[in-house]
Amino acid sequence: MAAAVVTGLVPCVGLAQTHVVKKPDAVVRAVGVYEWTGEEGKATASRLVPVTVFINGQLEDAGVYLARPVPFALQTGTIFEVEKGGVDTGSVELAYARHLVTGGPGSYDDGWLAVGAYKARPAEKVVAFKRESTAKLEVSGGSGPHFSQKDGDAEAAKAKPVDRSTAASGGVIAGDSSDKVGDSDSAKDDVERPTLKRRATPAESKAQAKKRGEASVTAVGDLNDDEDRPNLHRGKPVTRMEEEDLPPLKGIPAGMQQRVAVSDAKDRSEHDFKRAWESADEKAEVMAKMEAVAREKLSEYGGAVASVAPAPVKAGTAAARARRKATVPAAAAVVALADERLEGYTLSYGGAPTYFFSANSAGVGGVTRYVSVVAQREPLGSLKVAMASVTDDKHLDRTPWYRLVDAVDVDASNRASLLFELRGETTRQFALYRVIGAQADQTFLTSPAE
Repeated sequence: MAAAVVTGLVPCVGLAQTHVVKKPDAVVRAVGVYEWTGEEGKATASRLVPVTVFINGQLEDAGVYLARPVPFALQTGTIFEVEKGGVDTGSVELAYARHLVTGGPGSYDDGWLAVGAYKARPAEKVVAFKRESTAKLEVSGGSGPHFSQKDGDAEAAKAKPVDRSTAASGGVIAGDSSDKVGDSDSAKDDVERPTLKRRATPAESKAQAKKRGEASVTAVGDLNDDEDRPNLHRGKPVTRMEEEDLPPLKGIPAGMQQRVAVSDAKDRSEHDFKRAWESADEKAEVMAKMEAVAREKLSEYGGAVASVAPAPVKAGTAAARARRKATVPAAAAVVALADERLEGYTLSYGGAPTYFFSANSAGVGGVTRYVSVVAQREPLGSLKVAMASVTDDKHLDRTPWYRLVDAVDVDASNRASLLFELRGETTRQFALYRVIGAQADQTFLTSPAE
């Protein structure tokens, strides 16, 4: 009886289906800050400062990661997409890297940096289609309606038809074997190292296709040209360019501009993290609330503030005598703000609106104070402060100036963090903050300059 039961179960085994688990997308992604002076696309001097490399599911310091001797993210030919709120505005192909150690004042330049050729994103063109011929519908015996063309369209009609079924399935058009892909043996030829998209020869592109998606690093030697060394988004080898061709930016010059720069192993769809204002009234409302928070933080920090002076009166008059006798409360202090900046973001799909505000204000003895505020809008509409920082130019060695660079997706998760430059008296670091539920948590901080 038992044997009969077993026999009855045998056919079911053959009908069982195997569930195939797709390999998760492995992300290799580098983030830096592109800095320049001059016009956009026509920089008088520039540099790319490395910040992070996201690899093997964690963030590494791009300024030191796999430095053999040049850091992994700064190899010649690596391409960084320059972004504004998550949207590409251009690209930088790295030409050379330098490691500077000044050891004195002005050591903002200490550490690794790279310089490359900037290429603006091409403007989208609207193509106007012009109909140069007319076709008329004719009906001929039994063959059904068809379009007849003028002589000028005859050549186009003679063109060899394309096998659409093949194209739709991702195959290669018949007769063209030069670009065939999908060899069954390719899946067996994976190399355990991350790869990033390369704008290179077809042969190199085919090799990259076999290895795409890997995100581990195999132990290698000490040279930058190891076969198993991971690659960032690399392009065609650039012509050897030195400082006379692409002058590096030095120090923190007036008028320096900054943008986030991202290099990724794969092409990914853009995610615009900037939040458009619903109306001018909404922007004015948010500005007023952020200004109020900034003034409160500056008052708590201390230092002289501007105040509203009482109206003058003529001495010896009844009004003057009454003023002397009366107990008049001091006029409300009003903190003057300058160089105000307000940014709005939606850091994730369906996330709460996030706002950043910064300004400076005069303090005691000509000291300039700097205030930065991050807040999120709560469900009922009020703003809740997630983080705030105040410092002055005499105490930057103790408390750095929090300067927002922009929002950036560091791990290709479609969730952005806020990237700050923490500028001290002579040095600086870069920090990432994840803002969730009106709470800002620091998720990464670059190493101090060595």
